[in-house]
Amino acid sequence: HVPGMGLFAHLAWVLHGLIWAERKGYELNFICTNDIYNDADQEGDWLAEVIEQSSPISDSIYRIGNYEELPCYGELPTFDRKQAMKIVARHLSLTPSLATQVENKTSEWFSGRFVIALHYRGSDKANDATLLSYEHVISTLKRAVSLVAKTTRPVVFVATDEESFLEQIRAEIIDADFHAFDGNIRSEAKQGSHLMSRPDGRRLAREAMLDTLLLSQSAILFKTASALSGWAALLGKEMPIVMLSQHHKSYLYCPENILAAEAYMMRQTDEAILHALSNWRTPPQGK
Repeated sequence: HVPGMGLFAHLAWVLHGLIWAERKGYELNFICTNDIYNDADQEGDWLAEVIEQSSPISDSIYRIGNYEELPCYGELPTFDRKQAMKIVARHLSLTPSLATQVENKTSEWFSGRFVIALHYRGSDKANDATLLSYEHVISTLKRAVSLVAKTTRPVVFVATDEESFLEQIRAEIIDADFHAFDGNIRSEAKQGSHLMSRPDGRRLAREAMLDTLLLSQSAILFKTASALSGWAALLGKEMPIVMLSQHHKSYLYCPENILAAEAYMMRQTDEAILHALSNWRTPPQGK
């Protein structure tokens, strides 16, 4: 129970615990109960709204409120993206309702297409990372679209916490089929959406996970500093990643720290696109 901590920071704790437990031969099941992702009239394990865990809930329950209380504290081995993806696949799965939503949307929007995904995290992110201008990010994505368009008309999927960014990029990306979740909860007055006082916290958790899972199905992922899109790199395909910005060193936590070692930088957009295209196969005619 950690008041004020976001969904994907919770998942980082879960991942650390699972890596430690698997090495030790133990089983762990996490229950997450802070108020951000519970509805006003609801308490309990909001994580179970989006994630199913392979280990059963034990009679031995330990309440923790800071990282130092995790059993893995001080004993966590180093790990990379591939190892993290395998741990996640073995121990965590989507709830059936969420899995169905993901399947339906990927079939509707992405089937057989080259997908360029972008996550722009704005609002309060300027506190712990360099905040990029809309124009800087959109010009990079336009470059990516123009390169892919020489081979196939791409799909662009955008996840963001700023409605004004979504409006601007939707208007400027014209050489691709554009998709985003309209009507999602987004930030107000530069405050992170997970920190706004809301009565519908579980909706916020579902929407954040859906954005992450759609990002995870892309051919290439462009991302600003954020654990949400960091987790997209662990939950789906092993796609190339272009990190448009990074957290300041003192805020560089999992999974951002393990992605930094292999990700492309913004100046390497052309190289990253060529890598993604080489991994992608044009579907047969008529499919």
